[in-house]
Amino acid sequence: MVQVQILSERRNSWQTFLEAAARRYMPMGLYQLEIWMNPIMAPNRSCPVYERYFKTASETLRAVANELGKTRHDIVCGGG
Repeated sequence: MVQVQILSERRNSWQTFLEAAARRYMPMGLYQLEIWMNPIMAPNRSCPVYERYFKTASETLRAVANELGKTRHDIVCGGG
C-alpha cells in the first residue's frame, strides 16, 4: 500500500511538472517530446509502472496542447 501511495504522489508531481513545462514551452513551438524511463524510477523499473507514467504524460501533454490550440504534438517513449 505504501508503494502505491508513493507512486500516486510521484504521479501527481509528475503531472504538475508536465503541465508547467508544456504551458511554458509549447507556445514557443515545442511540439516533440520524448518520455524516458529514467534511472530514478529504479527499483520500480517495470513495464506497468513506466506505462502509467507514460500514459499520465501523454494525457497531460495532449490536454495542454489541445487547450493551447496546438494541433501538432508528438510524444514518444524511449530510454532505459
